[in-house]
This record gives sequence, C-alpha cells and structure tokens, in this order.
Amino acid sequence: MTTSTAFQAMVLHLLQLDTDAEFMIPGGTAKSLPRYWAQNAGAGVRTFDLGGAVQADVALQVSVETDASDDATQNEAMVAALESHFRPGTRFGGVTIIEPPSPRPAILDGGVYSVPVIIRGRTVF
Repeated sequence: MTTSTAFQAMVLHLLQLDTDAEFMIPGGTAKSLPRYWAQNAGAGVRTFDLGGAVQADVALQVSVETDASDDATQNEAMVAALESHFRPGTRFGGVTIIEPPSPRPAILDGGVYSVPVIIRGRTVF
C-alpha cells in the first residue's frame, strides 16, 4: 500500500455509490450535471514504529455539483448519500474512514452549485 493506492481505493469506493449522478475523476473527461468530482486533497505520512511501519492519513475532496438554477435540495441529498457511504469505521481496500465526511461552504461558479466534501481515511503499510 502507498498513499497513491489509498487514494485509488477511496475513488473506487466512491464509484460504488448507488446514484444516477455522473462521476468525474482525475484525468477523466468532463461529465454532465449532477456529478461527483473527486480530487486528491493531500496526505499526512509518519513512521510510527522502529520496524518502519508507516501510517498515512489521506484526504479525498469530492465536489458535489448540481445546476445552480435548481434549489439546493438535490445537492443536499447527494451530500447526504456521500456522508452515508463514507461513515467512520467503513473499511475498503486497506483504508479505514476515520471521521465523518466534512462538507465545506457552497461555491457558486457560473451555472454550477458546488459543495466540496472532505473525506479522510487512514492506512498503515
């Protein structure tokens, strides 16, 4: 496991979300609204024993994007689905979700209403 494979595991788990919305991932093509847009949000890495074991706390930002001309109801439902899918203690691909997803203030950019959500996971390798 590396931080890169931890991020990949988080994105793969996101892609298993039961939704009609589109997904955008790094290096992918633009998708229509509504959509989840996943981006690497960084990692903190530390060696925590004399054997060289490493603990990595990785963060994934998922921007929940809907049409700005709609009310926020659809966006809120998509954020709630994301929060439910990444509950603390959820484990997949060597990653454990360590805290509830954290929605940030909404951003209105042109015709897109976007709520960034930070998801934090931990892995040891």
